[in-house]
Amino acid sequence: MTTDRSLSVLGILLTLALLLPLGAAVAASSGYQDWWLSPRGWRILLDTAYFGLLASVVAILGGYLVGRSGIGWAIVACVPLAIPSSLLGSSWIIALGRNGPLGDWITVFDWPIASAAVGLRYAGIAALIFATQRVGPGPAAKVFKVRHTWWWFGIKPALGPAAAAMAATFILVSADHIMPSMFLVHTYGTQVLIQYNALQDLPGAAALATPMLLPAVLAIGGVVCVVRPWLTVDSNEPSPKSFWPAVLVMLLSVGVPITAIIWQIGSPTSLVEAFREMRHEVVHTGLITAACAPACVVIGWLLAELWLRDWRRGRWSWTPLILVNLAAPPSMLAMGLIDLSARWPIRLLRDGDGPLMATYAARFVPVVVLVLFIAGLRRPQLPDTAAKLFNVPVWTRIRRIYCSTRRVELTAALLLCGLLIATELEASLLLAPAGTSTVGVRLYTLIHTAPDTQVSAAAVAVLLLLTPWIVLLGFLARRRRA
Repeated sequence: MTTDRSLSVLGILLTLALLLPLGAAVAASSGYQDWWLSPRGWRILLDTAYFGLLASVVAILGGYLVGRSGIGWAIVACVPLAIPSSLLGSSWIIALGRNGPLGDWITVFDWPIASAAVGLRYAGIAALIFATQRVGPGPAAKVFKVRHTWWWFGIKPALGPAAAAMAATFILVSADHIMPSMFLVHTYGTQVLIQYNALQDLPGAAALATPMLLPAVLAIGGVVCVVRPWLTVDSNEPSPKSFWPAVLVMLLSVGVPITAIIWQIGSPTSLVEAFREMRHEVVHTGLITAACAPACVVIGWLLAELWLRDWRRGRWSWTPLILVNLAAPPSMLAMGLIDLSARWPIRLLRDGDGPLMATYAARFVPVVVLVLFIAGLRRPQLPDTAAKLFNVPVWTRIRRIYCSTRRVELTAALLLCGLLIATELEASLLLAPAGTSTVGVRLYTLIHTAPDTQVSAAAVAVLLLLTPWIVLLGFLARRRRA
């Protein structure tokens, strides 16, 4: 009991520490209350919500078509998430810009096309939700004739995952301001960065960002209410007819931007030169990822296990509160760390990578917690119960039982967290120390200062570096699904 109580206290302290940056940003917000009460403030808020809903609809449609084909295709659909948003936006401008092959008819600067481009980036998240919660007709449909089969076995089982996918993609799209700003769509995230970077007004920027937490928190509440944890694995195989729609979505979401990037390279020499010029950023990003990703997984593992324990006992848990960080824009978490870094003792670490790594932890530990919690719901409890009955020491349990039964999901969480850290941009723009840079920041800088050939070569270089880890993550996901 003493160990359980100590772990509970540690979990509460870690939860509060992860929520501290967001709390600091909200507490630092001041001024601009009249801005939000003005017609301009409501218009930008409604434009952001409208754009997010349009993109979410596209993500749901694409995710449904891909998710019907299984978890493997869903992993492939997540490849655009490994590409920095600024680079992906640049590739869409190359393909569908005013100077593109279809510039006389449609451009990515039109609202419907812009929302579709952003929605396709997050179609992989919707595809994962549909793939993991897919309920097919099963053998009963072959034996019994059911009236309105299309409703009972087609549409109705997809309503819950569709609502969850809508909420999840809306949260992600509303927090992404890089791609909309590149497509000349003015959302609140663009205004927040202008307020902080151009006007150096941290309280005003935080005040502008705070109201957007409300729709995102409501969306998270929708996910919790709609989606129920699954305790069994659906054994229905994907239909062969679902293959070609998935291929079409892949050609749009993955093929078009990557083809546009490769087309701009020109020659293999540019690719070799890109590797040489960005080696310092690659090393720096690799060191940060190697230090931060394992720490995020360890913290997330502890919090997920505490959440699972409380959930099985029917008790309220503090851990789900950190999911609010997923609803907050990364720039808001970064602004909270900036405010905290002016205070002792955190200011002792503000000149290094400490604030940046703390922001990564606040942003990505909730992702690890969610992944490990969902995986833990399907894990048998007999080995854990037997170890407790026979009074097996805690560290022996961790080494002999926990690590052996959870190594696949922990490795997958480590790879996912590392990919997210390596491609993160918004917080890195605000917190990268002077004289250093990450891969995402370098690509963002090249987009605004370098020729298209150099930008595309650097993009392909990053994709080549990340592809093995994406493939390994997909393999682990398929193994866990099996």
